[in-house]
Amino acid sequence: MPVLPASASPGRVVLPAARALPQITLRLPAPPATAQQPSDGALTPAATDTPLPEIDFPKDRPLISVLGTVEITGARGTVDSNRRTRATELAAFLVLHPGATAPQIDEVLSPRGGLTSPNTRNTRLRDVRRWLGTDDNGQQYFRRMTKHADGHRPVDVECE
Repeated sequence: MPVLPASASPGRVVLPAARALPQITLRLPAPPATAQQPSDGALTPAATDTPLPEIDFPKDRPLISVLGTVEITGARGTVDSNRRTRATELAAFLVLHPGATAPQIDEVLSPRGGLTSPNTRNTRLRDVRRWLGTDDNGQQYFRRMTKHADGHRPVDVECE
């Protein structure tokens, strides 16, 4: 019979403590021969490189930026300022992991092995739903899950 910690109550699952992640060191390849290196050490593209095209995202729907500072623009709803950070993180996770299940969302909400209650999860999902808002037809950008097999997924939300 397993021995439970003194703080554990019968019928409650006790998860092991989170382990530290191993440290990884990468050795990057030398810069390509076509790159010019100015005196300050920064790399600049060679004069023959073609510029990258600008991507024009639609302005009529939410955009979740995950490169650089994670942020949401174009949302049509509101979120309380004290819930904005968690809602931003959860929205970014959902747009990068369409069809996320409740246990996966619980892990994101409590990454160090803590327990997340269904009420907490549903409140956080409601915050994202309310913030993203609805389209011109009244459809939510983050709809309520109809079947557990479908998972949670934002609809018509752009990701950069």
